[in-house]
Amino acid sequence: ATYWDRALAMVRGFGRPFYASEFGGFVAFFERPSSALRQWRMFHQVETLERYGASGMVYFSSHDNWSQPTPELEMLKPLSSDVSVEVSVDDPQVVRVRMENRRDYRLEGVSLHWEGGALAAVGDIEARGVIDAVVQRSKFETASSFPDLEVRIDYTTHRGLQSSSSVRVQIPGSGPVFLPSGRVFQTRRDGDSLSFTSIIGGPTTLSVPTDWGSVRVGDEVVPVLDGGASVELPSAMWPVEDLEMSPDGLDWTVFDAAAVGAGDWFLRFRLPDVGGDEVTLVLAGLAAQRVHFKWEDGMESVESHPYRETLVNAAGRSGVVTLRMDRRRARYLSAARSPTGEAVDIVLAPPMVFAPQRIEVSRAE
Repeated sequence: ATYWDRALAMVRGFGRPFYASEFGGFVAFFERPSSALRQWRMFHQVETLERYGASGMVYFSSHDNWSQPTPELEMLKPLSSDVSVEVSVDDPQVVRVRMENRRDYRLEGVSLHWEGGALAAVGDIEARGVIDAVVQRSKFETASSFPDLEVRIDYTTHRGLQSSSSVRVQIPGSGPVFLPSGRVFQTRRDGDSLSFTSIIGGPTTLSVPTDWGSVRVGDEVVPVLDGGASVELPSAMWPVEDLEMSPDGLDWTVFDAAAVGAGDWFLRFRLPDVGGDEVTLVLAGLAAQRVHFKWEDGMESVESHPYRETLVNAAGRSGVVTLRMDRRRARYLSAARSPTGEAVDIVLAPPMVFAPQRIEVSRAE
């Protein structure tokens, strides 16, 4: 909250354009989070940048000078696109392509392109607006990759800059189970079945063969309508339970971030009952260099970052956790150094658990 909200609010207050010059989903030389957590961060950090009016971001590639694999680069494509695309079927011969402008400015002269075809003069898309294009299914069927298509949208910005966005889609009802990119990780296909790790929670639509009556998503059976199944993807980030705080480890009260100042502080909470290949406790705003844990199976001390996130492996652990920190660095900026003349304190965020869930999709009937 301190770095991605309060500091950005201050920067926005300068009244000048700004962008994130070093963006990569983690802090170089301080931590090595999983690719799944990097992608989760990138998605939400871009949302935050847009909310505070940033002009964009530059992915700082030297973050990966250790030659680490970077599957999280797949997340950059939907995040950096000006236009998001959804396809639906009006009738067996007609495909509707809905294009949404994700920017606060007008996109003009929009045209749609795919392998072996194009649709010129679609129109203009107002800021945060939506426009539909209707395409005969036969025109998409000429592509060698049909029903999977790489769709390119060309346009001119309000300032006359030529630009384009590229999105991978599948024509509904024409192929195996398909899930839009940018929200899942580690997708695997086995015949007609599909499995993936859910990163970004929320509603989405699975594209499935039209002859399927229903689809099994995890333990839930979902009906199919016009080649689509509406599902709710689980979030990868889980709140801890029964969160309390104490200045001395004796008298406990319900957690209140605004009441946590400098000095010794204790937190006590219960880990959520979630499993998975990765279970990571995420702490932020500790204002301390070390944090001390009392787990149900022993004690542990870890180095921590004063205002950015600190990650602790919680795989295989359960029950009540107590932690202690000495918040010696509880101020992000003093009033004397702050451009606004107001001090900016480091706010302790509620602990969260990052535990992305593996989901399997198969035909139910």
